[in-house]
Amino acid sequence: MNENYLRRRVVAGASLILVTLMANSAAGRENQKNSGVATLSGKVTRASSTRVTLIVKKTRESKATSPDGGFSFSVQLQEPTYVDLELELQKKETISVFLWPGERLTLDCGASDIFATVRFTGKAAAENQVFASLQASYGRIDYDKLFQSGPDQFPLSLRGHQERLEKNLTQYSGRRKLDAGFLRFERERIKYFGALLRIMRLGLGGDWEEYASHLDFNDPTLLQIDTYSRFLSRYTKAKATQRLATDAALQKSINQVTEARYAVALETYKDPAIRSAQLHEILTNQFVEGGDGPFGCKGIESLMASFDRECRDADLRAEIDKRYRDCLAGRNAPVIRPYKTVGQVSLDAHIFPAAGAKPGDRRPAFLFFHGAGWAAGTPEWGYGACRRLAAQGIVGISFEYRVRWRHGTTPIESVADAKSATRWTRLRASELGIDPERIVVSGFSAGGHLAAATALVPGYDEPGEDTSVSSAPAALVLNSAALDVSEPGWFSECLAGRGDARALSPAQQVRTGLPPSIVFYGVKDEFGSFSKVETFCQNMRSAGNRCELVTFPGGHFRAPDERAVVDTRTDEFLRALGFLGQP
Repeated sequence: MNENYLRRRVVAGASLILVTLMANSAAGRENQKNSGVATLSGKVTRASSTRVTLIVKKTRESKATSPDGGFSFSVQLQEPTYVDLELELQKKETISVFLWPGERLTLDCGASDIFATVRFTGKAAAENQVFASLQASYGRIDYDKLFQSGPDQFPLSLRGHQERLEKNLTQYSGRRKLDAGFLRFERERIKYFGALLRIMRLGLGGDWEEYASHLDFNDPTLLQIDTYSRFLSRYTKAKATQRLATDAALQKSINQVTEARYAVALETYKDPAIRSAQLHEILTNQFVEGGDGPFGCKGIESLMASFDRECRDADLRAEIDKRYRDCLAGRNAPVIRPYKTVGQVSLDAHIFPAAGAKPGDRRPAFLFFHGAGWAAGTPEWGYGACRRLAAQGIVGISFEYRVRWRHGTTPIESVADAKSATRWTRLRASELGIDPERIVVSGFSAGGHLAAATALVPGYDEPGEDTSVSSAPAALVLNSAALDVSEPGWFSECLAGRGDARALSPAQQVRTGLPPSIVFYGVKDEFGSFSKVETFCQNMRSAGNRCELVTFPGGHFRAPDERAVVDTRTDEFLRALGFLGQP
C-alpha cells in the first residue's frame, strides 16, 4: 500500500470516528432504569440564529433557536443514554451529553469554542461537565502527526495519548463524586479508542496476539461504548482480509468481502447481541453507501437465510429484510441479462429499452459504468441516467463489472469488462434494437475512467475475446472521471503490482481519431486534479478531437441543481451528435 495514501485514509477514518466519538452509548447508574421523558434545554449565547438538532440513536429532531439563543427538547428514554446535540454555527459543531429518563439537563455555551464554554446544571451535570472536557481532550490530539509516526513509534505515541486521557479522567473523578458506571465506561472507552486506532494503523501485524489477549470481544455491556463497537468492526474487516488471502473457496465468491467478514463474525462473536450487531452491520454495508460498499443484492440468498437464523434482534432482522426486498424490487425496472461469464462469475447488463421503439428500429445506446473506486458499487446507480434517456428514445444499459471488494480483482479486470460490455452491445445491436454506430459510453468517477478506457486505452482486453470488434464508442460522457491515474495513489494500490498505471491512464493515451467527449468536473474535486482534467481536454482538442469541459465550483459529487445541468448539457451534446431527437 502506498504509504502517503495510507496516511490520508487512516487520518480521514479517524476524523470520522472522532466526530461522534462519544455518541450513541448508555452508561452509568445501572440500578436506575426507569423510563420517562428527559428534557434537554439550553442557550447558545452570542448566536444571532442557529439550528439545533438532537440525535438519539437513529432519530433526529431539529429546530431553530429562539432570538436569545434558547432551545428545548423532550425525549422519551428507557435508560440513561448518551445523545448528540448538533449546533449549526459558523461550522457544524457536535457535543454529546448524558441524559437521564424523567430528568432535566440544562446546557449553556458560547457560539464559539463550545467545549471551553459549556456549563451544565441539573441531573448528571457533573458527569456531563467531565464528559465535555474529555471530548475536548480527544479533539486536541494531533491525529495527522500520530498516524504519520512509524510502526515502531506509533504504539508508544498512542499509549501516551491514552495515559493523558486516563490521567484527566482520574483528576476529574477526584474533584467530583461521579457515578461508578460512568467512570467504568469512560475507562473502557479510552482502552478501545486505543485498540481502534492501533488496528487502523497497524492492522493485525506485530505483537497483535499479545495485545489482543487483553481485549474482550464478547462483552455485550461494552456495546454501549461507541469505540468498542467500531473496534469490533475494524477487527472483523482486518481478520477477513487475512482470511481472504488464504481461503480458496472465498476467493471464488462473487461477494468475497461480505462473505469473509460474515464468516469471521460467526466464528468470533459468540455473544448473541454482539453477533447480531456485527452481522447487521456487515449486511447493511452490502446495501448502503457510506462504508466500503454497497455491493447490492445479487447472490446473497444464503447470507440472508443465515442472518435470519443468527440475528436475535427482530428489529435488525426486519431492517435488513426490507433493504433486501427493496433492492430486489428495484431490479425489476430493467431487463437483466448476462453479457459475460468469467469462471464462476456472471456479469449482467441492466437494459432500459427505448421508449416508443418498434421492431426493426435501430436506436442510439447509452452505456453506463458506476463509480466507487474500482472496488464497490452497483449497476443500480446508473438506473436514473439510463431511465431518463430511455424515455427520450435511447436504449440505456447499466453494466455490472468486476470490482476489488466483491470479486478480488484489479482495475485491469474492470477495464476488460468495460471493453467486453461495449463489444457485447455492438455484437447484439440487432436484437437489442441498437444502431452499432451510435453507442455512447458514460461513467461516473472510476466508471468514468472505464468509459474513457474503452476508447483511449489500448489492449487490456479479455483474453480470447474477438478484438476485431471495436470497443470504442461513438461518444463519451464523463462525469467526475478519473482520467489521470498515472501517479501513485488508490488506483495503483488497487493494481496490486499488476499492470502499468500509465498505460491504463486515459490522459496518457490521447491521440488523434478519438470519439467526441463531454467532461463534467468540479474545480475542488477531492479525488482528482482539476488542472489535469483541463490538460486532458486541451490535449484532446490539440489532437483534433472534440472535448467539451463543463465545470462546477464544488467537488466530486453534484448538488441537485448541478445534476440538472449535467442532464441538460448531456442532452445538448447528444442532440448535436444526432443521437437525440431522431430514431
